[in-house]
Amino acid sequence: MEKITEYTFRNGEYSFSILNLGAHISSLCVPDRDGKVENVVLTYPDWKSNPEALLAGKACLNFIVGRFANRISGPSFTLGGKKYTFKPDKGDVMCHCGENNFAHRFWEVRKIDNGFLCHLRVHEAEDGFPGTMDTWVKYTMTSGGNFTIHYKALCSEDCPVNLTSHAYFNLSGDFTKDILKERAVFDSDSLAALDSRKVPTGEIMKTAGTCFDFSFEHEIGDRIEEAGGYDHPYTVRRDFGKSRGYTHFARISDPDSGRVMDCYTDLPSFQFYTANTLAKANLGYGNHQALCLETQFYPDTPNIKSFPSCTVKGGQIFESSTTYSFSTDK
Repeated sequence: MEKITEYTFRNGEYSFSILNLGAHISSLCVPDRDGKVENVVLTYPDWKSNPEALLAGKACLNFIVGRFANRISGPSFTLGGKKYTFKPDKGDVMCHCGENNFAHRFWEVRKIDNGFLCHLRVHEAEDGFPGTMDTWVKYTMTSGGNFTIHYKALCSEDCPVNLTSHAYFNLSGDFTKDILKERAVFDSDSLAALDSRKVPTGEIMKTAGTCFDFSFEHEIGDRIEEAGGYDHPYTVRRDFGKSRGYTHFARISDPDSGRVMDCYTDLPSFQFYTANTLAKANLGYGNHQALCLETQFYPDTPNIKSFPSCTVKGGQIFESSTTYSFSTDK
């Protein structure tokens, strides 16, 4: 096994650390309203003495997910007249590419001026997706608290590309607390309706008047039981007819610490997940002790023609950016 190495970048009050395994975010430290700096992403306990926990990649905790984040039904898709079939891990569904996830691979990491650049090459024989794909993930942090993840991919053949960071946030900095009192508001008025497998039906459902409505700010726990826990792909609200374009999509705030996280992306959707089954991962955390805002294309996009396409032509470069911007309510 290669050596797991941690890399740390600091810029003023802000800092983050990543690992070469899975381009994993091992810490993201930001100040509260009183200037107290704490880590706001869950971590694998004792990973240095127990690297097997990291290699297991349970819950995809803070890893980069690819080539296709979220669910593919079948699990298969057809592209260019060829059918690509994968091993299911949840019934007849593959989630986050299962055992072939990017989380289980070692990345090349290079220091750059304002952070780190990570690179991974994956071949079709390794993960079953078309061609050979190079993926670059650039992590940067400004002195003003803007933590940006920039994705870039180049494949030798036409290929579905859906990259995301599965970061688990808890803005309190106290991982004994849940996130039910944290407050959320989304620039979204709809989401992709899901079937019993949590796979989209193809319908885009309006959220107004439902437990999924975060068009106005309220506590995450207000209607979480009615929702059965949040694990849903929300539509990023943009001008009519546009599925891409860099824009604000969410604000999360923690009333106790005063930390605020504004979120921006150029992708069509984001998966709002409230760690509904995190206790099963046996990492020492309970359910709802974090939230995820995974920017991405919709789940099962290769099989649903009405969704914005995530297929990138062979030889063409795919790029996308997501920013989590930290501040306080003072």
